[in-house]
Amino acid sequence: TALVAQAKIQFDVFPGFDSIARGGAWFPVVIEVNNDGPSFDGVIELGQSQFSGVPQRFAVELPQNTRKRLLLPAFSGSQGVLVLDARLLDKDGKVRAENMGQRVTQLGWENFLLGAAPQTFAGMPTFPDIQGRNAEFQPRPVRMSIGQGMETFPDNPIVLSSLNAIY
Repeated sequence: TALVAQAKIQFDVFPGFDSIARGGAWFPVVIEVNNDGPSFDGVIELGQSQFSGVPQRFAVELPQNTRKRLLLPAFSGSQGVLVLDARLLDKDGKVRAENMGQRVTQLGWENFLLGAAPQTFAGMPTFPDIQGRNAEFQPRPVRMSIGQGMETFPDNPIVLSSLNAIY
């Protein structure tokens, strides 16, 4: 008997800037979907685990043998730790893939957040360490794209508004 390989859907979620977001601000959620199986129209559902609010829904067409990368804006309404859940549903509401429990560290609105887009992985800027009672205000450089390429650089200005500067 011949074995038939089952078509798989790769569904990756990359929330925030290096998994960091500013509390009370917009942040990017990059979602990559690789569909090796038959074409279908789907919906990406993005919600927050610790709140019982209504999840955001985004329609997406997924032709056979394609990879799609989407940047979805999300809002962080509080400080602390945020947990995101993402699901890929087909038109019948069946869950085709999911990525649950993505943790995003949230900084206070008063913290300095520097977006960095270095050409090399090791090229991130550094700041002198702040000692004492103001250590919580240490500026945070965050990588603005996944890997060394700029394919995931946020092109939506609303998510860039949470950064103090870009390096």
